[in-house]
Amino acid sequence: MDQTLQERLSALAEIYKQQKFKLSKAQSDEAASLLAQALLASVGPAHDTVDGFIRALPADSTAKAIGDSWPQQPEATRNHFLRTLPNLPRSDRFDRLKLLTAAAIVDVDPLNGLTFLCTACTSLAPRSGTHFAVETVQVFRKTFLDGQDARIHRLNITAHPSVVTAALLNLLTYCLLNTSPHAPTLPPVFQLPTVKWLLSSQAYNRLKPAHQTQLVETIKKWNTTLQDEVKKTLDLLPSGPSGLPPGFEFLLAPPQQPSTPQPPTEASARPGPLTPQLEKQSLHWKDLLAELKTQLTNLDQDLLAANDQSAKNQEETQTLRTSLANAQTHIQNLREELGKKAEENERNAAGLSTAQGIATEAKRRADTLEATVAELKRNHEQEVKILASRVETEAAQRLDTFKHDLARVLRVDYADFKMASGKPMTPELGEALRDLLAAIFDHLQKQGINTKD
Repeated sequence: MDQTLQERLSALAEIYKQQKFKLSKAQSDEAASLLAQALLASVGPAHDTVDGFIRALPADSTAKAIGDSWPQQPEATRNHFLRTLPNLPRSDRFDRLKLLTAAAIVDVDPLNGLTFLCTACTSLAPRSGTHFAVETVQVFRKTFLDGQDARIHRLNITAHPSVVTAALLNLLTYCLLNTSPHAPTLPPVFQLPTVKWLLSSQAYNRLKPAHQTQLVETIKKWNTTLQDEVKKTLDLLPSGPSGLPPGFEFLLAPPQQPSTPQPPTEASARPGPLTPQLEKQSLHWKDLLAELKTQLTNLDQDLLAANDQSAKNQEETQTLRTSLANAQTHIQNLREELGKKAEENERNAAGLSTAQGIATEAKRRADTLEATVAELKRNHEQEVKILASRVETEAAQRLDTFKHDLARVLRVDYADFKMASGKPMTPELGEALRDLLAAIFDHLQKQGINTKD
């Protein structure tokens, strides 16, 4: 894809997002034209880029681009869109895109358009219950049921098996016959063309029995003029009047004549009688005109109600926008507060890291001191043992020396004592023994043995 083309589409997608999913008429047309060029250039891996723009641009622009480029698109590109677009996720924007794209393809390729529409309707089935989304009903009515030559009337429903067209006919009968506050039932005069198509295209035979009964009961409530139009359609079927579908037998009953005279009309006041055929046509168109006037009045009332609802929706939208702005402000305040808390946590984390470093260093020093104290204690105990051993050895040596010296001194005195012990005691011997004993005590005193105290 051309770089300039891609950049401009990206810019339009960004504008669409910034302007709350709105583009001006000129911007929407430009987006459709550029996207059509991109679709023709989307071959192979380029599909991914185009698919991104399809999701990012307005549904109207995308559908127009696909319809405008469809005849020139390669078969691979067509098959890619027939396969992927109906499988887009459910949302009001994507549901609208599926129906608008189906309409765009039907306009240029009815057969493939019908295929795409059947697949899209399968994806648009109610999420829960039996009620289709209001947006889906409104878009389908406007896209496929509006106008004298409604798109649905161009489709050959028998080109596909019943199982393929079931989802389409379910949505069609719901849009045709059901009502809701935001999507009231279509007036009978607007229901008539589609009812005639259901009968003439053989689509009626594919409706669920419950939908067939609902359709018959709806027709019974119409005026005789509209019922005659239905009967004419049935008369033209290959089976003819004798082959009426079940439930339509009431159309064969003769019309009831009014019990009171009818007031004169302008036609009766004119000079000259009308032929029965002209009179019947005149009554037919007058009934249609009266029905249209009634329905226009109802539509005006519905429009007023829709405007009131739109005003309420705008008020609710403004309230939601205010709430959103307040929420965004609150979120911003929370982000700022979280930022401050994060900075504080970072500072605390830094302080904690420093404290942990200090504690680790203190523990290392304590372990070192503990190891040193244990080493000193071991050394002290070893020195004490050595000193005790030395003291014990020196004491034993001193005792041995003392004994030796004492024995050496006393040995002489003991010899004198031994010699005198065998002699009779005399004064001289007693005096000598006393001197000997004094010498012994004196020697003990010199050796540190105190005997005087």
